[in-house]
Amino acid sequence: MPSTNTKWSELLHQTKDAPALQQFIDDLSEENAPEPTIKTFKDATYRSWPTLGISFCFTIANGEEQLDSIDIFNGRPQDKFSVYCGEHPLGLSSSSKAHEIVSALGEPIKKGGGGNTRMPCWVQYDTDQGFSVQVNLDGVHWEDREMSWTSMAIFED
Repeated sequence: MPSTNTKWSELLHQTKDAPALQQFIDDLSEENAPEPTIKTFKDATYRSWPTLGISFCFTIANGEEQLDSIDIFNGRPQDKFSVYCGEHPLGLSSSSKAHEIVSALGEPIKKGGGGNTRMPCWVQYDTDQGFSVQVNLDGVHWEDREMSWTSMAIFED
């Protein structure tokens, strides 16, 4: 498991071959780190480790591929990712429920989904640590305090 002092903002903007990124993945692996699944799109390349519950999104910045965002997953079968077992941002955990997230972090700076949209609810927080986090929840009713989260995206806003 990565150290309990993961500096998420220090991982962002690293190139795909950066030692810090490789060390992060190695630390998540119990044995040899698996090879990533790579999917390339017009505007981004995803390097994903489904068995580790994590995916890196790289975009072109300053003429080179740099880490733009980190997605961590909570093991829903439809996502085809295992539960991320490393340190979660902002003291959250894989068992955090919607009401616990808001109690711990306060009102989000942005939120969406739910209600008439029929889309899953999500909340976004900025941090004083150089990154933002969007927490995607598994329900469509804001009144459901027991919604768990499905994935989190860590990025620089």
